[in-house]
Amino acid sequence: MIVIDAPHFHAAVVLGPTSRVIRTHPILSYMLGWDRQRVVSDAERKGWRATWVD
Repeated sequence: MIVIDAPHFHAAVVLGPTSRVIRTHPILSYMLGWDRQRVVSDAERKGWRATWVD
């Protein structure tokens, strides 16, 4: 799971066994199917903090 901390929301994406997003909060639904690196890169580009949680 990756927790995203943005200025106006906190949400998480859940990664499946292939490290792709399989479940997410509706505000991040556009990330469904993305791989871990793409999620982290997008968050960094937008100035959000992405934290990996086991």
